[in-house]
Amino acid sequence: MSRSNQKSWNYLPVTIEIEMSHQCPILCKGCAIKKDIFKAKYKLNQNEILTVLKEAKKIGIKNYSLTGGEPFLDLTLLKNIINLSPLDLVKINTNAFIFSSPQKTKDIYRQLLETGFSLKNKHISSWLNLSVGQQTLAGVPLENAIFACRDFYNFFSEKKAGISLLVFCLDQKYSKDIIEKFINKYEQISGHEFDRRIPIKIIPSRLNECSTALKLNQYSKKKIAIKTLIKHYLNSDLMINCTPPDIQYQYGIIAPRILVRADGSVYSCYGFGHVYNLGNIKKESLKKILQKINSNIALKTVLQSGLMGLLELANKYRPRIGQERISDSYGPCDICQYLNDIILSNCGKKQ
Repeated sequence: MSRSNQKSWNYLPVTIEIEMSHQCPILCKGCAIKKDIFKAKYKLNQNEILTVLKEAKKIGIKNYSLTGGEPFLDLTLLKNIINLSPLDLVKINTNAFIFSSPQKTKDIYRQLLETGFSLKNKHISSWLNLSVGQQTLAGVPLENAIFACRDFYNFFSEKKAGISLLVFCLDQKYSKDIIEKFINKYEQISGHEFDRRIPIKIIPSRLNECSTALKLNQYSKKKIAIKTLIKHYLNSDLMINCTPPDIQYQYGIIAPRILVRADGSVYSCYGFGHVYNLGNIKKESLKKILQKINSNIALKTVLQSGLMGLLELANKYRPRIGQERISDSYGPCDICQYLNDIILSNCGKKQ
């Protein structure tokens, strides 16, 4: 796509997140897609994934990420995607189930290295994000993540790649305990101090509740003005699609993103709020799917000016909507859905 055509887009994501499958060896209590994992019904094949990545490049999207389910359950598919993809790989999300021994971990890293993991990238580093916490409770030994972390930089240059630990759980004490346990075991197994190049991030997680709200410790079921709650999110360190692009870029975030789910459905946000279903790659081209944004005034607004812009638009149809009080358990996706419903049920009357 030419630069002139790119400028005509109201919204052009810079990253496309691919949910490779709903297959996973564990079932975490706080899984955002627990019902899908339980069914394990959908999986994208190699041709479907590469076709959408090639389309993404033509449109002007530069990066992609891989998630699941558990991407490493089909190592052959994962390697082929990395090897053949025309885009830069941002990250792979994994629960570390497959890193079950030092030897297996090294073998996986050798295979990833052969695919060009991180080396192929032209503009950014590639990351391997390891999830523990609820994953540990679901049966994945903590040692697996330790093997992955300990050997990572023996294979990949820190200038081109990185590995991080994501701790998913609600209880703050458990989060601190598992981090302490992880670091102690890491030092025992490796024989040296914990590698500080490995960032550790706590991500609150509870079934059927917005993890974004939980990150701010907002889950108390108190009532709060919608405008005030949005400001809480904008003043936090949370980087989500509805955070205005200029703020995202200040933090160096590879956003905004879109999500292609394992059944082929495409959503305008990489999170699991699923407010805007744009179509399905099994039936339509990615370009056609993204063009639908131009016909949705609410989606167009939130992607251009964030939740505050969406609130201003909703105020035209329901004056003083910003002062309306809602539960502080509402996360950004909940707010987006609420305002979207108000706008789309009224805009036809006033346009």
